[in-house]
Amino acid sequence: MSELRALTIRQPWAWATAHGGKTVENRTRPLAYRGRLAIHAGAAWSVQGGADRAVQQAFAPYRPAAAAGRDVERAHDPARFVAGAIVAVAELVDVHLGAGCCRPWGHVRDLVTAAPVHHLLLDRIRPLAVPVTSPGRQGLWRPVPAVTAQVLALLGEED
Repeated sequence: MSELRALTIRQPWAWATAHGGKTVENRTRPLAYRGRLAIHAGAAWSVQGGADRAVQQAFAPYRPAAAAGRDVERAHDPARFVAGAIVAVAELVDVHLGAGCCRPWGHVRDLVTAAPVHHLLLDRIRPLAVPVTSPGRQGLWRPVPAVTAQVLALLGEED
């Protein structure tokens, strides 16, 4: 079975990673892992993500005119903001302490706890044509073999 790790990310951050050009994930702990990473859209919604200017700009082409200038909300387009599913696969290529770099996506401190953050740098992000339902977990985790097989099939890769 091909190696695949996953990271659960709250919406709308997961959408921004899969479709909005977000190439940096902010985490309070560094990861030693480098390699293929499934982006899992978690069940929880991030109010801070919906209010983030970079998310708002990335989502602007998809939002109704009546919602222009407002926070991104799940209600704007619930089909885009799926929860409980793997929505993309990326390569985790580097991790470093956030120090004002990696703008607009990289933060220096966690938006909720104000703890220093590490930037997980993502490359070759490939959104899946169909989300693959899976429970998520905190931290870095391994999808079950059946989910990994579904994800690889959607990417056109052999197991």
